[in-house]
Amino acid sequence: MTIGILVVGVNGWEKYTLKLINSIKQNEENEDYHFIVLDNGSDPPYPHYNIRTKQTVCYAAAINSGVDYMSIGHYDWFLILNNDVLCEGPFVDEIKGLSPDRIYGNKLHDRFGHTWVDGWMILIPASVHAVVGYFDERFAIAAYEDADYCIRAAKIGYPTQASDLPFRHLQTLDRMKMKYDGDDEFWRENLELLKGKHDLKEKKGKG
Repeated sequence: MTIGILVVGVNGWEKYTLKLINSIKQNEENEDYHFIVLDNGSDPPYPHYNIRTKQTVCYAAAINSGVDYMSIGHYDWFLILNNDVLCEGPFVDEIKGLSPDRIYGNKLHDRFGHTWVDGWMILIPASVHAVVGYFDERFAIAAYEDADYCIRAAKIGYPTQASDLPFRHLQTLDRMKMKYDGDDEFWRENLELLKGKHDLKEKKGKG
């Protein structure tokens, strides 16, 4: 069983991406994993990468490109990480012990009667992705594409479950602000897309 680790980065090679890669190498001795680094239109380009987009694309499109690349390697699991994440312990054996019929994440959101992972860390069995398909690239920049994917998966029998893998999100937004100047209009538009696509309605008194 082999794990493909997709690291999606926009800028921040030394500040984030390289530190993430080194933290995984320092903490995990099991070699049943492989890095795929996607440089999402960074300026300047990363010195090392497997895939590079000519311009910055939305997170959904970046993930789709990375998974296409990983599919060539016949991985059993896809571990998708933002670059502003650090590894703080071994994880391969823990992933191998997880059920291969659900999606995992260290941080979950519950809203509209649905549960989804926060997209900074998404763990998807390759067999589940083969059925659910690609992330919806209509979700601009990075917001609610994770919700859409998990809701689609749950509807066909693949629920989302919390994990406790040794990854910590630094919760920085400057990598995106460097590209988008902090404009958050896309958050509202993406939420409306999600609600319309799945006929979601807010429950009174709840967020």
